[in-house]
Amino acid sequence: MELHVVSVGNSLLRHWSQTALGAHAPRMQDEDQWQRMLDDPAVLQQITAYLTENPETRSAEVRSLTAYMREHHLHPHDVAVYLVGTRTASNEIVRQALVRYLRACEFAIYHPKTVSGYFADTPCTHRVDAFKRGMLELLQHLIDITHHARREYAQIVFNPTGGFKAHVIVVALAAFMTGCPLYYIHEEFAELIEFPPMFYVPEPQEVQCLHEIARSGTIDVTKCPEPYLRRWIDFGLVEWLETKPPFRQLRLTARGRALLHLYPE
Repeated sequence: MELHVVSVGNSLLRHWSQTALGAHAPRMQDEDQWQRMLDDPAVLQQITAYLTENPETRSAEVRSLTAYMREHHLHPHDVAVYLVGTRTASNEIVRQALVRYLRACEFAIYHPKTVSGYFADTPCTHRVDAFKRGMLELLQHLIDITHHARREYAQIVFNPTGGFKAHVIVVALAAFMTGCPLYYIHEEFAELIEFPPMFYVPEPQEVQCLHEIARSGTIDVTKCPEPYLRRWIDFGLVEWLETKPPFRQLRLTARGRALLHLYPE
C-alpha cells in the first residue's frame, strides 16, 4: 500500500462558488463568510455533491491522484491519502469535501494536517511571521510523518498540487529531503509529471562507481570520474573524509547509500 501526501488548495471551492454563488461568492480571504459555510452541514454536502459529479475536472488534487493511479494501475484500496492544507476555513471546507469523496471511493485517509495560513486570526503585523513559522513546522512535520509511515507503507509519494506557492515548495522539499518520489499534472500540457527520489537519475556507470565506493569505504578524488564528482557533491551523495585541506578522500553519505538502495547491482 502507498501513502500519498497531497497538498490541498482551493480550486474546488473556487469552481463551486463561481457556479453556485456567482457574483455573490466570497473572496478567499473572507474568512468569516467561509467559516459560516464551514459550520453549515448543508453547504458541505452541496460542495461534496458538486465534486462527486465531476471530480477530475473540479478538483486538481483528485485529477493528479487519479492520473497517477491510472499510470501505475492502482486501485483505491492500494492507496492511503494524507491531505495537507492551511489553517483557514476556506481550505478546511475543501479538505472535508475531499475526505468525504475519497472515503466514499474507499481510499484510506490520514487525518489532515493544518498549518498557519495567510488569513489566520492574528494581528496584521504578525501574519508574515506566522506563515513562515507554519511552513517550517510543516516541513518538519512532513519529514517526521515520512519516517514514521515507512514502517507501514511500501512507498510514500508526494503530490504538491494545491496551496500557496510556499506550500507547494515545502511539500516538494520534504519529498527531496526524505528521498520520496513526487508527481503533479503539468499546467500547460495537462500530462502527469513524475520526479524520481532525490530528483536524481544516475547513469549506469555512475551507479557502478557508487557501488564501488560503498564496497571500499572511500575513494581518492583523483579516481572519481570527472563528470560525476560535482553532481555527487551538489546532491550530497558523497562527503570529504578530511576535515581540513588538502581534501583527497571521499565517502558515501547516508543520502548516497539511500540512493544505492534504489539501484541495486
